Amino acid sequence: FKILSPLGALMASQYVLTAAPASQPRNTLYGNAIGGITSLIITMIPTSVLPKIIRVALATSAAVALQAKLGVIHPPGIGFAITLASGKHTWIDVPILLGGSVLAIFSGTFILNINEKRQYPIYWAFGNLPSALEAKIYRQRSSIQSTRTRNFHDDSDSDSDSLPSFCENGPPTIPQDSAAIDKDQKNTKW
Repeated sequence: FKILSPLGALMASQYVLTAAPASQPRNTLYGNAIGGITSLIITMIPTSVLPKIIRVALATSAAVALQAKLGVIHPPGIGFAITLASGKHTWIDVPILLGGSVLAIFSGTFILNINEKRQYPIYWAFGNLPSALEAKIYRQRSSIQSTRTRNFHDDSDSDSDSLPSFCENGPPTIPQDSAAIDKDQKNTKW
């Protein structure tokens, strides 16, 4: 059951940080695979050569380094590396976790997209990530810009010569006489 803790962290990142790159499907699957495979390779080193605490630290740092180098940072995948390096786990645990990750991705996709204000995943990109992100950002900026332009034209079509109601009498004046200031302060309820 120790293998379930990274899945709990994955679900938390999906439901709370839906737009974060670390919770997207690409990072989830690649990050978990890198964490699991890296830690099991390092676990093959006997404890007589490499103590358990050093093995866990080495597996964790190697998984972080590989994920960063490949651009697929996924913190629950690092948790999976720690879990596998600290106990007696086998290669069968990696496909089990990846299967759980796929189930989490599909359930998150279904549940989070019920609400119109949320979208998960932001991108599926398993190939060229920068171009997918650029396209998404371009679409969002275009949508925001067209909304702003439409709202500006809607406001300008109304009576453009009239001033807002708070400006009809000109800017407010500040009394220079101390008696007038005292009178205003006495009439003001704090």
